Amino acid sequence: MQELETAAATGEKDRKRRTVILVVTHRCNLSCSYCYQNNKSDKRMTLEQAKHIFARMFEESAAFGEIEFDFLGGEPLLEFELIRDLCEWAWNQSWSKPYLFFTTTNGTVMTGEMKEWFSKNKEGFYISLSFDGLAEAQRMNRSNSDDLVDLDFFAANWPDQPIKMTVSPDSLPLLADGIIFLHKKGFKIGANLALGIHWDLALIGEFNRQLDRLMDFYLANPEYSPATILDMKLYGVLDEEAGPKKFCGTHDHMVTIDTDGEAYPCHTFTPLVLSPEQISELRGLDLDDLDIYHSEKCDKCAVQRVCPTCYGLNFKFRGKLSGRDTENYCSFVKAQVLANCKFQARRLQAVATSETGEISHEDFLTAKSILKIASLTNP
Repeated sequence: MQELETAAATGEKDRKRRTVILVVTHRCNLSCSYCYQNNKSDKRMTLEQAKHIFARMFEESAAFGEIEFDFLGGEPLLEFELIRDLCEWAWNQSWSKPYLFFTTTNGTVMTGEMKEWFSKNKEGFYISLSFDGLAEAQRMNRSNSDDLVDLDFFAANWPDQPIKMTVSPDSLPLLADGIIFLHKKGFKIGANLALGIHWDLALIGEFNRQLDRLMDFYLANPEYSPATILDMKLYGVLDEEAGPKKFCGTHDHMVTIDTDGEAYPCHTFTPLVLSPEQISELRGLDLDDLDIYHSEKCDKCAVQRVCPTCYGLNFKFRGKLSGRDTENYCSFVKAQVLANCKFQARRLQAVATSETGEISHEDFLTAKSILKIASLTNP
């Protein structure tokens, strides 16, 4: 199992990881309100295909220090036997570099057999649970599945793996209470507003109220690490380097292999998400050209460097990799950035007036970022 130690675990920051996503099934047992996988089917990957892909990735990843193999669906645990058999085959052989296994699951098909196997192998197989906070939010967003998920199992086995909480317009009023609930269950939290759906600008006020409640909770309870929705790395706005930059590693250190062995830049570019016509158009693009990810419309925005975007969903819904939702979603991102500025300013003030008064280098960069954002008239 020593082979499975990651750069993060060993503290080696200079080792670059390649992420290989294996789409093991197009099936899912839920129908989530914000799901962008509109082309589900009975397609599945075979064990022989998975072994071939696994071995091939070591040959094709010479430039990388380690490999992360992610199992994806649909709901990947519908193919538990395939995942188990591939892992046990891999663990019984020697490979040229460190690697690890990972999956994200809705947690609803986890059987006793699966729990036993995953608990036994949790040092080499990491799981992230998708769960949307309070039971009410889970019911409205994720097919009434709240009572099908054993939250305690995931918190006990992977306490450092953030839960993935998606916020819909319907569940927005439950955002703060949902995050607080999950923290008290023992989770770290990666929370985000759902992408690819309509966000009514009338909800901005509610969004701000929820973020204000979260600020108060974290300032009163500093033992909890803030959810990602209030933990944006604001110092990205200090980047003065000219020219376009990508927000994520799609096509660079990330590759997705579909059930038939075809490769795609990431999972949002696969046949589960895009139409055949869109995939044909995608094949004609030069994905090494940074300009196709770049929107001149966003150039003057103060928060462009920290604005989250998904190139696959931009392409799916607006026909361009650079096609961000500037009509609606953009306003929510700006509100989120300003809330992060407010929260970090309050946190830094508390640190500065504490007994130690110690400000880290990251705190210094955050303070500079807040001042830069505040100095611009239209962030």
